[in-house]
Amino acid sequence: MSLFDYLEKVRQKPEPERRRLLMVWTVSVTLFIILLWLGNIFLFMPRADSVAIVGQQERFSELADDLNEAFRRIYLGFDLVVGKSKGLFR
Repeated sequence: MSLFDYLEKVRQKPEPERRRLLMVWTVSVTLFIILLWLGNIFLFMPRADSVAIVGQQERFSELADDLNEAFRRIYLGFDLVVGKSKGLFR
């Protein structure tokens, strides 16, 4: 069965079932992406026995700063999008 055949079968189902399938697929893809992301983080992190503890603490604080900066940028971008889209969907 190809993807197009599957989509055609889904289109023929009642709306509540289509919404349930949408949620299942959305959650599944999101979890897959999160697991892939976490796997890459742990794959590329240095081992404790190969790096001094002090170096790891410095690296952790750098990563924490980078993460805080990333969240700040996401928040600012979201505010920008929401601010520009106010009044579009009345």
